[in-house]
Amino acid sequence: MKQVLIVGWYGTETIGDRAILASLIMQFSKCRKDTLFSIVSIYPFLTSHTLYEDAGFISRISGICEDVIKNIKVYDGRNPKSINKAIKLCDYVVMGGGPFDDMMTMFMVEYIFIVAKHHNLPIMLYGCGINPLKVKKYIKSAKNIIEMANVVILRDEYSCKLCKQIVGNTNTDIIVAIDPAVFSTTKFIETYDGGDKIKPYVAVNLRYFPSIYAMNNAVTSKYVNDKVLHFLKSILPENEEIRFIAMNYFSVGYDDRDILNEISHEIDMNTIVENHPLSLEQTMILYKNAKFCIGMRFHAVLMQTLLNGNNYILNYTDSKIGKIPGFIKQIEGESFYANRIYNLQDSNQPNSMIIRNDNFSYNINLVKHYYELYMSKIEEFLCLK
Repeated sequence: MKQVLIVGWYGTETIGDRAILASLIMQFSKCRKDTLFSIVSIYPFLTSHTLYEDAGFISRISGICEDVIKNIKVYDGRNPKSINKAIKLCDYVVMGGGPFDDMMTMFMVEYIFIVAKHHNLPIMLYGCGINPLKVKKYIKSAKNIIEMANVVILRDEYSCKLCKQIVGNTNTDIIVAIDPAVFSTTKFIETYDGGDKIKPYVAVNLRYFPSIYAMNNAVTSKYVNDKVLHFLKSILPENEEIRFIAMNYFSVGYDDRDILNEISHEIDMNTIVENHPLSLEQTMILYKNAKFCIGMRFHAVLMQTLLNGNNYILNYTDSKIGKIPGFIKQIEGESFYANRIYNLQDSNQPNSMIIRNDNFSYNINLVKHYYELYMSKIEEFLCLK
């Protein structure tokens, strides 16, 4: 048996991070049935809890016993002794998704990679994104992380471009694929039995606007929130039930329920805020069964697009090179979503949008292509030791 140590932003995980983790466990298990997993987490109690909540779904798509997933060992990423112990007990180290950003936790990942390299352990970046880095110390840390990896799979072309700017000329083989949350999401579709009939509703995800995405000084949280509110009032049906669904339930990284409750009071409609934390699968079910969806967080957009297809996008990233329009381009949805994306930082954006009843259907063969690309690189990676 071989032990894979998973690192990243676990301990602050969103539903999207949980979808990435589910995909990672599924794909590594399919490549090697005797694979065991452990996780380094910034807040271990949260990761242990989310593993418990998602164990049934992960078990179903991976074939691993549910109790084994519930009991995955979680190490404290704030404690060097705990990290060192985790590394000594593992055979491989994988950074599972998440973006590189100007934040202190970059140093945790860098430290783990340095120690892993000292022990001659193979290292992989699994479907990571890279955001524009502005602070020199984080750029240096990102360079070290990338150069220590044996296998680098990035989630989009823009991340690849930024990666090459950071590392310059390198012998590292950089693979451009898609966000791995796609695989657990599409696997859910394959295994979901439809469940019970639910009263018609509209599913909405919103998030607090992160200032690091502001393209100029005029774009503030209030500016974005006002545009979100205006958009919702223009498109939401007055007589339908509106269900507000969070993707993050932890104060670190901004708990979505704060803004969801605030907006719910502002629009004065038939609204329900899902204040009780939902599992990964419960979230997917709500997106799947909605009459239509509105999404703002990246992984809410990803899931709503694949699960439902009758969805509208509140894009808070750059309208040309941001990760959200980048994903739509990857799945060949540019034409379909041309009139379904509301760019929150674009002052020329029309104030309303026409409600449509058609659905986007993703290209199954395209998803399969990306899935097989990941599988081939994982198989190559697991043969390094």
